[in-house]
Amino acid sequence: VCQCITSMHLSDHDPSQITAQLDQTGPSVDSSCPVDEYFDHLTMPPPVLTNAIAHYDKRLPPSLSICIPTYNRASNMYECVDSILRALQTTTLDVEILVSDNSSQDETESMATRLRMRDPRVTYYRQGSNIGPHPNFYSVAARASGKYLWLFGDDDKLHETAFLLLTPILSLEPDLLLCNYSKYNRDMSHMTQRYGLRDRKDRTICDADDVLAAFALHLGYMSSVIVRRSLFLEAPASEYEAFFNYGFPHAYSSYRGLPRRCLMKYIATPIVLYRSDNSPTLDWETIFLEGPALIIGALSRHSYSTACAAKALRRVLREFAFRHVIHNRMHGLDQGRTLEILQKYYSGL
Repeated sequence: VCQCITSMHLSDHDPSQITAQLDQTGPSVDSSCPVDEYFDHLTMPPPVLTNAIAHYDKRLPPSLSICIPTYNRASNMYECVDSILRALQTTTLDVEILVSDNSSQDETESMATRLRMRDPRVTYYRQGSNIGPHPNFYSVAARASGKYLWLFGDDDKLHETAFLLLTPILSLEPDLLLCNYSKYNRDMSHMTQRYGLRDRKDRTICDADDVLAAFALHLGYMSSVIVRRSLFLEAPASEYEAFFNYGFPHAYSSYRGLPRRCLMKYIATPIVLYRSDNSPTLDWETIFLEGPALIIGALSRHSYSTACAAKALRRVLREFAFRHVIHNRMHGLDQGRTLEILQKYYSGL
């Protein structure tokens, strides 16, 4: 794949046919699928409402901290927390919900106050000034007290049956848990992609190298990742801050803290609802090509094998770079910077 991309040997192929072939091996897409139609087919027991809120005690450390960094997304944040509170009705798991407001100028504070009055498990913090997105991520993680940490996007939602799957898996005390997700349009009225991750079978992985090789950049989607808080906070700030400009420092922290012999669980059933087209314009090459190469390179210098790092980089090529090159070629866009980064970081594969 790397050789094909960097040499641009695409002249003998119709780009639209190549994209179609990639789509056949990727997740199924149905742009007309209503929000809950897919979940109606899941073989899950009906939700059983619990009285966990009545037994909640802030003086005791919770099992799980759901941390929601937010900025100027009051209505999205409210929907996000509301979906989590509804999902929590099916579990007795001790959970705290921390909302970290990065000094929003909208109704975030009043919305969070309403949520806090509704449920004592919700805690609201407001930064004195906007400290930037990634520092806000780590700020709320440092405030958490749970055994497990779940950084959750303020515009995403959790399916109401999520904890029917999560609770028994968390009881096994994994080091890391990765949840599949489904993609929705911006107003969350239609599903556009059922499986954000291709693997449709639950997995258990017991070696950190195998985790990196299998999932690579996918730990970058933070709403899908639950990790032991102590492991996430193990990396010093001098390490993860180096990746603030590359999009996924939290992925570095999750991989960096993972012990070589570990217990990682993957849930193939999508339980997170990802809101598409709701982020500002990104520097795609920096976030999805250069950043992963730098992060994976740093991990290989720390404790991960070079063979495993190479597998992870190939996965980035297959799942992100190749599609990007095809898309740019189909639309007549400049490939200069893309090819420069590929030559610099990926040509040795």
